[in-house]
Amino acid sequence: MAVAWLLAGLRPDMPRPIAYLNGEPGTAKTTTARQQLRVLDGIRAEVRSVPRSEDDAMVTASAGWTMGLDNLAGIPRWLSDFLRRSSTGAAVAKREMYTDGDVTSWAYKRPVLLTAIDVGALQADLGDRLIPFTMEAIDPKARRSEHDLWRRYRAAHGRILGGLVDLAAAVWARLPDAAEQLTRKPRMADWAEMLWALYAVTGWDTLDIYNRSQRSVTDDVIDADPVATALTRWSATATTTQWQATTAQIDEVLRPPGAIPDNWPRTTALLSARLTSLAPVLRQHGIDIRKLPRTSGARGFRITRHSDPGPPV
Repeated sequence: MAVAWLLAGLRPDMPRPIAYLNGEPGTAKTTTARQQLRVLDGIRAEVRSVPRSEDDAMVTASAGWTMGLDNLAGIPRWLSDFLRRSSTGAAVAKREMYTDGDVTSWAYKRPVLLTAIDVGALQADLGDRLIPFTMEAIDPKARRSEHDLWRRYRAAHGRILGGLVDLAAAVWARLPDAAEQLTRKPRMADWAEMLWALYAVTGWDTLDIYNRSQRSVTDDVIDADPVATALTRWSATATTTQWQATTAQIDEVLRPPGAIPDNWPRTTALLSARLTSLAPVLRQHGIDIRKLPRTSGARGFRITRHSDPGPPV
């Protein structure tokens, strides 16, 4: 999957998932991130500190071809939205400082890599775009000095990049076959087609690995969101396969008893937005959510239970 992420980084026009290196302290997350970034962005590429605002994040995205953020302790909503846009492409127009009318346009679509011990709860739309890499503890007998590691890496860098480009040529040649072979595709269909082509060339089961990792990430998203958790609990115990209700009725049925949890939507409008954002994640678990047209001043949802559809193939 690390090789697949690097291959996607060679295609500037391709939406690509975000590599997420996680694990306990001392598992070489930052060093591994540097090695990955330097294959694509040159031997001096570096991971960067977490930006404090969207303006800072745009500067970080413009500093090189890749964007690596090191040691995240959590992902606030604004950063989650920025990372999601960075992986699939976005543009922002801003007025130049100290001018009345001049406008600067920022456009970015970057190979993004994150490192963290654990970022905690994920927004559903960002979770859909993550590839988690859980780093294992290093045996003290196997540890190497920074000097020796980077000396060997610099010596191998050209061969690594050359091998990647050779592999890319073979994989790109199989891409036209992928569209016909994949009957169901996950989000970021271009990425799925590239994984199929990589499998055709190498025999690596990359598409299946990606689907399993996505299922793991969506499980984490559901576990961290009280609305998603309540809906899966309803799905497991409901006596009907379909539920049509207003947002207020859904709130009344799903909200836990007692004091309102801090992360529960405070209004029906916020609950409606949360249900809409969770729909792709819940659909992977057999819960289909559809917003209904407004009638008589109220708008509701149709929630349907299905058998688990399984991963795209």
